[in-house]
Amino acid sequence: MWKSVQVVPVPKTNPFSSTENDLRPIAILPVLAKVLDSIAGRDLLQFLKQNLDDSQFGSRKGTSTTHAVLALLQLDGKFG
Repeated sequence: MWKSVQVVPVPKTNPFSSTENDLRPIAILPVLAKVLDSIAGRDLLQFLKQNLDDSQFGSRKGTSTTHAVLALLQLDGKFG
């Protein structure tokens, strides 16, 4: 039961329109699945923080592509 999901079509713009292109799927998950997902995500993130190099910026809190570009430019300056 906790693995089941209900998908509900919700209009993007006009609530009275029901054309296929104007609907987006919204997944309604059970509470237990959301709790387990957040616990697993937290534990995985903690593991990755301990085992990833500081020069890896993807999907890490407080970092962005700008940080990756700046690190690359600093690296380029050392060797160029």
